[in-house]
Amino acid sequence: MYISCLQSLGGAPPPSNAEPNLECLGCQAAWFACVLGAAHDHPWLGPLAVLLLLTGHIATVPVWQQAVRLILFIGLLGTFVDSMLGFVGVLQYRDGLDAGLICPPG
Repeated sequence: MYISCLQSLGGAPPPSNAEPNLECLGCQAAWFACVLGAAHDHPWLGPLAVLLLLTGHIATVPVWQQAVRLILFIGLLGTFVDSMLGFVGVLQYRDGLDAGLICPPG
């Protein structure tokens, strides 16, 4: 479904059979790094793992400019939504890096 959505938007051709499996494993590893890093007072472990995953992804896609635009859009949208949920009190972060009005609020 993800691939067909990208193709309908004029995205890149579908990857080989091995690429989705590797990306799925990479996403799971990055997610675990985020959770375990936060649980063990290593808050930058997760973002570092995600940065490595995204760098690897961008390096392997045929149209990297499209991938960068999509990643930036989704990242900004997620930051906005999480910031608004924190601002209105739906989400409350235990501790975190104080970044002012963007998530997580201090």
